[in-house]
Amino acid sequence: MFLLWHTDVFTQLLLIVDVYSALLKVIDNLAALIDGVSNLPPTLKARILHLMQKRGLVSDENISKVCTVV
Repeated sequence: MFLLWHTDVFTQLLLIVDVYSALLKVIDNLAALIDGVSNLPPTLKARILHLMQKRGLVSDENISKVCTVV
């Protein structure tokens, strides 16, 4: 029983790492992908904005494409 639970947790952690690394690739190639970011779900936009802030990539030009007013 523990082995099955452990495997599920490990699989979930691998998925989280994959999603995080994909977000980092989006951030690294943001100039080419900025128009596609505006179509992402709000939760992913929030993570992208957070990573952009950490890397100092937020500007007046790209903030409007990542942030949307509801």
